[in-house]
Amino acid sequence: LAQVHRLRVFGCACYWPPLRIASAMAASRFRNIGDPLLSVEVGSSGLPEMDDDLRERNVERASRNVVAFMILPRLFCMCIALVVYTLGGRAWYDAEIKVIEGRHQIPLYFAVVVFSVLVDWLTLWPTILKARIFHPDSGNLRANMTVYKLSVPSIDDPMPYIVMEDEGPIGEYNRANRSMFNFNEGCASFVLNMVFAGQVFPCPALVAAILFAVGRIMHMCDYSKGGFGAHANGYMVSMLSHTVLEMLTWFVAIKGLFGI
Repeated sequence: LAQVHRLRVFGCACYWPPLRIASAMAASRFRNIGDPLLSVEVGSSGLPEMDDDLRERNVERASRNVVAFMILPRLFCMCIALVVYTLGGRAWYDAEIKVIEGRHQIPLYFAVVVFSVLVDWLTLWPTILKARIFHPDSGNLRANMTVYKLSVPSIDDPMPYIVMEDEGPIGEYNRANRSMFNFNEGCASFVLNMVFAGQVFPCPALVAAILFAVGRIMHMCDYSKGGFGAHANGYMVSMLSHTVLEMLTWFVAIKGLFGI
């Protein structure tokens, strides 16, 4: 029993190094690229000035990013889930899956992962539309979730669009709230995966919850103090810990249905 417990703890801890590696590799998604050939100026509209060709290139890149972020983290985290299952007390996990199967609850696990994938897609797809408005080098302008205009009678010179203040204490406050909204986008999915995966993998679920909490704190503090791009590490830690839980839920659903 003690040996099984040690293996279970090892299985919980085994995905921390991959989280660190993936965080470092993927942080470039949020950095200001700084390529002088791609940099743009903010025009009189208050938004980056881009021609149609540049907008389409940004959209193509954003579309590839959406596909990559829908697929690659899941493949990576499924490998972590398999390691957790293999090294963390396989016989005990199999027994718990049999209990869930006996209660005819496997369809609920499929329902959770469908919802989880939906939430991910809903949060990623708007980034394709965002690419038409904000260039990757737009800095803190990219923190804007909405762009407003003044409702005024028609005038010869249109007024600039209204965006969030991004400097000083007000800018920090705005970005902290932007981080909170980002948390709200995925927290329901995280809780569902934590509860359902935790029925079979309680220790890994605890580790994932701790990493998720650490990642979200990093996200808010770095986003608020450092601006857009500084939140990348916190985002990756929380996203990957969330995805590991989703893959554990997938694992229970597939193993319970097919008995593999």
